[in-house]
Amino acid sequence: MMIIEVATVQALNGDLAKVVITKQSACHQCDESNTCGTSFLSNFFASKEIELNLKTNLPLVEGDTVNVGLDENTLLRLTFTMYLLPLLGLIVFAFIGRVIETYFQLSHELLTVSFALVGFSGSLFVLRFYKKVWLHPEKLNPIILKKV
Repeated sequence: MMIIEVATVQALNGDLAKVVITKQSACHQCDESNTCGTSFLSNFFASKEIELNLKTNLPLVEGDTVNVGLDENTLLRLTFTMYLLPLLGLIVFAFIGRVIETYFQLSHELLTVSFALVGFSGSLFVLRFYKKVWLHPEKLNPIILKKV
């Protein structure tokens, strides 16, 4: 399965097309948007544009609207990693802190909590580094499916 987004062709360079996807919140689309807290909060976050350089064999011109697809399994793996790694860092380092407290017969849990926070923070740092190095949109292999 593919996750499909609509994009606009911004520029062409040979077989490369520079496309822009504008992510917008789904809020303000339903009847409850006037009273919904999520809708209220979405007003504070601007729409985000994502620029991609994608190879294509389609006859496109600047300004064309295209469908861009991303493999659903790729997105699920990334989501799993983004949620699981901080949780594992928190649990593993809390366990290590607890073992050290037990070994040294400490009566308070300050070391366990400190280790848990270090594990959680460290895993967020690893994710930030991982994002900069490996998670460029082009590395996720999105493709232009068709001209709309």
